[in-house]
Amino acid sequence: MADNTHQVRERAYRIWEEQGRPEGRETDHWFEAERQLHEGDGAESANKGKGSTGARENNRDTTQSAQSERVKAAA
Repeated sequence: MADNTHQVRERAYRIWEEQGRPEGRETDHWFEAERQLHEGDGAESANKGKGSTGARENNRDTTQSAQSERVKAAA
């Protein structure tokens, strides 16, 4: 796999902006960006027509799910 750090960084920034620029969630946004890129923009197509509110809701749900999985893995 090619180094896609630049793509992940741009996607994570966009997620951060969509979520209202919250502080302290950099890691969540980074992992969400990696997931979206790995899935081939599946989250963006799922949000098509929903506007930024739908994107924020989807990102929030996905971030919460990812956090839950990381907690389970650490236990």
